[in-house]
Amino acid sequence: MELGNKISTLRKEAGLSQEQLAEKVGVSRSAIAKWESEKGIPDIENIVVLSEVFNKTTDYFLKDEKNAGMVADSALTEAEGCATSMQEYVGKTCNIVLDGWNDGAYDAVIVGEDDRFVFYRVNDKKNEKYGAIAKAHIVNIEVSKKDAKMFTAISKEYFVGRHVKLELAKEKGLIKGFFDFKDDDYMDVVITSFEEEVVNLEWGRKVVQVILTKIEEC
Repeated sequence: MELGNKISTLRKEAGLSQEQLAEKVGVSRSAIAKWESEKGIPDIENIVVLSEVFNKTTDYFLKDEKNAGMVADSALTEAEGCATSMQEYVGKTCNIVLDGWNDGAYDAVIVGEDDRFVFYRVNDKKNEKYGAIAKAHIVNIEVSKKDAKMFTAISKEYFVGRHVKLELAKEKGLIKGFFDFKDDDYMDVVITSFEEEVVNLEWGRKVVQVILTKIEEC
C-alpha cells in the first residue's frame, strides 16, 4: 500500500475528516488531500506527527513508499542480518561505499557498530572527526590500509550535544539524485537525543532514522 492510501485508510478508520486530521497535524486540509491523492508527500516532521496521531511506527509510513526514495524492506533486513559481520572491520582503515547518490566515507577507521550504524573516524585537515553510517545503505566495504594502531570506540551517544552534519537518503536516479537538496537543512545541527525511530534535534526538530544515511561531526 502506498503512502497516500495508508493515510486515507487510517483517517477513515479513525472517523476523521481531512479538515480534522489537518488540524491535528498542523497543516492545511489541501495538504492532506494532496498526500492522499499522491500529489504531494509529507515531510519528515509530519510523518512523525502522523505516526503519533494514528499510533503507528514511522516505519509503517516510510517502508514500501516508492515516491519517497526510502529504504526497502529487503535492504533493512539485509542490514540487520549483517550486524555481526561488521565486527571484522573494526580497527581497520576502510572505504565505505553507499548506494545511489549517497556519500560514503573514505580512508575511515571503523571504530564500532550497533544494530543500525557503523561508526568511523576520519582525519580532516589534520583534525580527527567521527561519523556514523547507516548499515542499510552500505553496498561495499573495502579495506584500504593496514589496521589502525590506536582508536577510541564510540556509540551513537557520542554525537549528542555536538554540531553535526546529517545526510538523508537521496532520490533514486541520475537526475533526481543530482538535484536532491534535502541535506541543505541539516548542514550544521545539534542532536539532543536518539529514540528508537527518530533523532531529536535542537528547536524541536526531528529526523526519522530510517532515511538517515550519515552523521558526521562538523
